[in-house]
Amino acid sequence: MLRLLPLTLLLPAAACVTVYQPVASLQRPVTVDPSAKNLDGKHIVVRCVPSGEGADHGESEDLCNNMSALYTNQGAKVDVEIPDEESGLVSGGSEGSEAAGEKPDLIIELRARRVHNDNSPILWLLCYASATLIPAITEATFAQDVSIRDSDGFLLVSD
Repeated sequence: MLRLLPLTLLLPAAACVTVYQPVASLQRPVTVDPSAKNLDGKHIVVRCVPSGEGADHGESEDLCNNMSALYTNQGAKVDVEIPDEESGLVSGGSEGSEAAGEKPDLIIELRARRVHNDNSPILWLLCYASATLIPAITEATFAQDVSIRDSDGFLLVSD
């Protein structure tokens, strides 16, 4: 009976297989020098829309600030907008150029959404039962929806 104990502990561990899917957007290589003045003199509005399932307000703010730094380094004048879906107010580091009547050259809208979520209670049970020898795995896959519009709001590209 004691000989079967190690075998019974190894059988559930042998069934745990991790499979990673390739990231689709990394399969389309594009060469852009982010330190060059690619967007010199352009006015860009970066709008990061928070969603309950993908990114909250703080994560959307971090994303917009990172995108703002990227485009500013390339010579663009960037305004950041983070709409609050509950109150309808827009917050962000906007410098007031839109209030002065200046239309942006590009409007970049970013939305995060959860594509897949897996949290198996059986794995957690095995994890606790084996004193964490069998790991419990919680997986989540997110997608970033990007749409770029011109100054009139016409959709140029969405991915």
